[in-house]
Amino acid sequence: MSEPTSETRVRVGIRIRPLTAKEINQGGKNSLQTSPPSIKVAERQFTFDTVFDSDVGQAELFDSVASPLLKAFVDGYNSTVSN
Repeated sequence: MSEPTSETRVRVGIRIRPLTAKEINQGGKNSLQTSPPSIKVAERQFTFDTVFDSDVGQAELFDSVASPLLKAFVDGYNSTVSN
């Protein structure tokens, strides 16, 4: 197992879920503005390591997030993906 580098750290990414059919039928609108790596809700802005919009597919999400963590896990590092 190689030594951890300065790049070894906790990273936080979010995926914005699409509105459900019920939310759309009730006139719901997306209240988030995305400008990766940030999102804006009303007047508040939050910054993350990664922001995925609601149109990102599972394969792209896996390739961007889980695949590198799986490699790190096989190399002996702790890795966690949570929803």
